Amino acid sequence: GRYKVANITHPEVRRMFIHYFRSTVRRYADHPGFGGIEWWMNFGTWTGLDCGYDDYTVNAFARATGTRVPEKPQERYELLTKEPARSKWLKWRSEQVTEFIREMRDMLDEYNPALRLNLAIKQRADLYAEKGVDLAAIERVKDVTLVAERQPTSYRWHSFWGKPEPT
Repeated sequence: GRYKVANITHPEVRRMFIHYFRSTVRRYADHPGFGGIEWWMNFGTWTGLDCGYDDYTVNAFARATGTRVPEKPQERYELLTKEPARSKWLKWRSEQVTEFIREMRDMLDEYNPALRLNLAIKQRADLYAEKGVDLAAIERVKDVTLVAERQPTSYRWHSFWGKPEPT
């Protein structure tokens, strides 16, 4: 891919994310001004089908599904982006993201079950499957709220100031 992303399938990455959020939750869980956390799902999900073909991820997929996957990354990509393997690959990736969301929810419950877990998600439903987002599965995780991802005003200003308005 064009840039590196956190590999949500890897246990060390999951621990890192949980530790990051836990450090705040531990401190503020019972504070009346703290209602929970919001996770922007573009951090920790795949950018699309262009990433996720590293040895760890592909081997975990192969073990979980019994799918034989080639050694070379380009051959992996060719296999996993075409049917019949594509459906299994996308489903497995989304299961990894959903399981991580459950782990996040469990961590919040350790400190205060009333805390909210808000998942900010881009409004591009056509890309959800390729990014590992299964809305139906996520909605079944207790006490999780999906919210539309919004960019801060400064980001929008820097992105569009002095440029023609889109039509």
